[in-house]
Amino acid sequence: MTAPAIRRNLEQLSVSFANSMIGEPQVVIVSGPVGSGKSELLGAFRRGAADADVTFLAASALVLETDQALGVIRALLEGAAAGGAARGRGDAGRNGRGDGDRDADDRGVRRSLARALDDLGSVASFAGLEPAAAQRVTLRAKESVRAALLDLAAGGGLVICIDDIQYADSASLEVLLHFVRRAQNTRVLMVLGARDGLHPRHPLLYQELIGGSSSQQIRLGALSRDVVAQILEDELGPYIPSRLVADCHAVSGGNAALVRALVDDLRASGAPFGERNSPSRLVVGEAFSQAYLSLLYRSDPAMLRAGQGLAVLGEDATPLLIGQLLDVPPAEVVEALAALNSAGLLEDGRFRHPAARSAVLGNLAPDTRSRLHHDAAFLLHDAGAGASSVVEHLIACGDISAPWAVSCLVEAAEQELVAGRVARTVAYLKAAQLMEADERQSGQIKEMLIRAAWRVDPVMALPFLDQVVSTLHGGPMPPRPAFEALKLLLWNGRSDEARAMLERILVDSGRTPAEFNMGLPVGLTSGLLCAYPALLQDEPARSLLLGGELAAQESLPADQDPLTIVLAAGRDAEAVASAEQVLGRSRLDDSTLGALAGALTAMIYAGQPGKAATWAELLLERAGERQAPVWGAIFSAVLAECLLRTGDLRQAARSAETALSSMPAQAWGILVGAPLATAALARTLMGDYEGAARHLEVPVPDAMFGGIPGLHYLLARGRYNLAIDRPYAALADFETCGNLMGQWRLDVPGLVAWRVEAARAMFALRRPEPARGLLDEQLKLLRPEQHRPRGAALRLKAATERGEERPRVLWDAVKSTQESGDPVEEAFAFADLARAYQALGDADRARTAVRRARSIAIACHIEPLRHSLTGSRDAPGEGLPAVTNPPRHMAELSDAERRVTVLAVQGFMNREIAQRLSVTVSTVEQHLTRVYRKLGVSSRSDLATVYGGRE
Repeated sequence: MTAPAIRRNLEQLSVSFANSMIGEPQVVIVSGPVGSGKSELLGAFRRGAADADVTFLAASALVLETDQALGVIRALLEGAAAGGAARGRGDAGRNGRGDGDRDADDRGVRRSLARALDDLGSVASFAGLEPAAAQRVTLRAKESVRAALLDLAAGGGLVICIDDIQYADSASLEVLLHFVRRAQNTRVLMVLGARDGLHPRHPLLYQELIGGSSSQQIRLGALSRDVVAQILEDELGPYIPSRLVADCHAVSGGNAALVRALVDDLRASGAPFGERNSPSRLVVGEAFSQAYLSLLYRSDPAMLRAGQGLAVLGEDATPLLIGQLLDVPPAEVVEALAALNSAGLLEDGRFRHPAARSAVLGNLAPDTRSRLHHDAAFLLHDAGAGASSVVEHLIACGDISAPWAVSCLVEAAEQELVAGRVARTVAYLKAAQLMEADERQSGQIKEMLIRAAWRVDPVMALPFLDQVVSTLHGGPMPPRPAFEALKLLLWNGRSDEARAMLERILVDSGRTPAEFNMGLPVGLTSGLLCAYPALLQDEPARSLLLGGELAAQESLPADQDPLTIVLAAGRDAEAVASAEQVLGRSRLDDSTLGALAGALTAMIYAGQPGKAATWAELLLERAGERQAPVWGAIFSAVLAECLLRTGDLRQAARSAETALSSMPAQAWGILVGAPLATAALARTLMGDYEGAARHLEVPVPDAMFGGIPGLHYLLARGRYNLAIDRPYAALADFETCGNLMGQWRLDVPGLVAWRVEAARAMFALRRPEPARGLLDEQLKLLRPEQHRPRGAALRLKAATERGEERPRVLWDAVKSTQESGDPVEEAFAFADLARAYQALGDADRARTAVRRARSIAIACHIEPLRHSLTGSRDAPGEGLPAVTNPPRHMAELSDAERRVTVLAVQGFMNREIAQRLSVTVSTVEQHLTRVYRKLGVSSRSDLATVYGGRE
């Protein structure tokens, strides 16, 4: 309670005290929740009235003495007799606080007190004896007590303070009520403290006592937010952030004791609260927890029990369940929760801060806590609560022997996995493994353990995988764990075990391969096709994976896997449509991950990397929301390939490297080849050969070369070798690609156009004729919609053409690259076109082509090509001479200015120009200033236009 509030309430008590001292007996009820400051107020009142010539009697009613006749009265009088009926600065109370003895010599008062105490002793002695005798003794004691109180009041005045009056016994209430009625024209003030939200044990007598005409109310409520702010400023300093005030008020519920505890926690943190730039984060620590427990234990026992039941049941708590857990009537729970709400200890029947619940749970005796959790588990299970809620209590009590425990643990694990809480999932499943599970449950547990561990780190899943594989030669294997094991075997390149697992699944199913194909999990075909395409060469695996119709290269089922459509059937448009259906209707989870990744990959191979990038970004975001780092790594790798094929080389490299940094290389299994290849190829095209080499030096599993990731890796390594002038090594990698794709019957240009890549190497080896043969073969195999490989093939083939035919073929190449959205190949096509026009003596067209090539090279960060356009030989096999024959405008410039202008127009920065010309950057800037003035331009883009020959 704040000082202003105390002063305000003391003024009201002082008025009542003054009225009582003129012979108008007063009854004042000070009510409020636990921790609201009642004791603080009464103590301040007693100190303030210490000089008055009155007798003070004080006691507290105890809940344990509610049924003890005259227990409160005995406490009042025993204190008076032990320390003397206190006057002035004296005090007489239950705890022997009295130190004055001014009336000790008053024999009448002494005799009255002694007689009353003797009679009260008789009441205690006769308790439990013959009712009529006990009643007679009690009546005599009441009369002697009333007489003693009147004798005390007859002196200088009498102040009676009784706290927690709602617990007073009926006999004490009768005596006090009778005394108030008989004390007319006497100087008596009775101050009664009462707790909010609790029904008195004897409501009729209680209401009659406090409801008289002379009674007054002082209500101590919760502190307002403004008052809390003032307390924080007074205790900590003037600079208190509004957020800190709001949080303190919300956590404390305005309870004065909790506010003070939070202030102590803030001080103990050592942070500069109250100073300039004060932290705004509330600290909830040990002081708060201890204060909360103190308030709860000082409350009514029903409130304490309700708080403990609420702490055990948590978010599942209802008054009915708390009552069942504690074996008390729900109505009593409702009343207790309401009182806790009123005290600020709860908000709408829930703890205001997790620290409060933790404190209450931690304060329970271990045996009690375990028993309550055990009972809560059974109550919640019978009530149909969620499995996660039930399992939380089973784990907490350490007893999972219930007959339904295994199924409940498995169900809860599934819920936790869906929510992305993998650690809990694994804990629940391991607990379930300790129980006796039937065959179906055992298979489900193994399957979920693999899924859960793999989502965080595929290496963690290997022990669970080995458990499944160890049963490969045993009895029938449940399909779900078998399929999960199959996918993980493929991920890790364990192809022989994967083949055996696939055959085992087929045998256990009792169906034909074609029939079984219809029941394959979504995306499994994609995974098999990507990781182990050699399976497609053998029966019955081919029919199992592709179905009888597709295996015969006839029409596809409507719901066929999109990656299968593009790779095994070669129908790109149909694959894209199917992929969009999969992406649009599938929610990201363990069961759809393979299908979604396969759909994105199908879009890429079908020539739609831009569409795939949009979906990949969305799925990457969802993977982050689901706290699934492996999923995020996969979609980062797919996004990187999309960016590579759309010409964003820098972001492609970053996305691939982000994927690689998400988990160790060994955790990637055979799929590590995909992000490594994307990063290495992007770095190669940007001219960062050291960066590319670092990626290609990462150890990779041999099994990777048995799947599609290996093809991408061979392509990237071949392009790197070609870039650093190792054409023979490059050709070997490209031809290996071709051999593998032929063996797997996956000669799909959208996957890897190996003939085009081999032709690049052959041109570097000056073997144009076999290169042309490969290009002609590639062009014959292409369908009209396959623009990307067509553009690359036409660009290279143009090198074998002569005269006017070369630029014509190159323009066809440009158009194809533009149709495919492949700016990297487009830039090289324009560069070759510039060379072709130069050879024909058409300088203007050559300059136009060079500007276009340079613009794309700068935008895509193709540094080797950009430098080659100025005569640099940074890119073997791709070099171009610098543009000559500058326009007439250049005649106005000095030789030094002309050299700077040529380099500026070609895209070099000032520092690069200074390095090339061996001058300072300042000199370059001065030259450009004079050039702008002479040519009447204001920017480099204007300079490029003038340099291009526009009059």
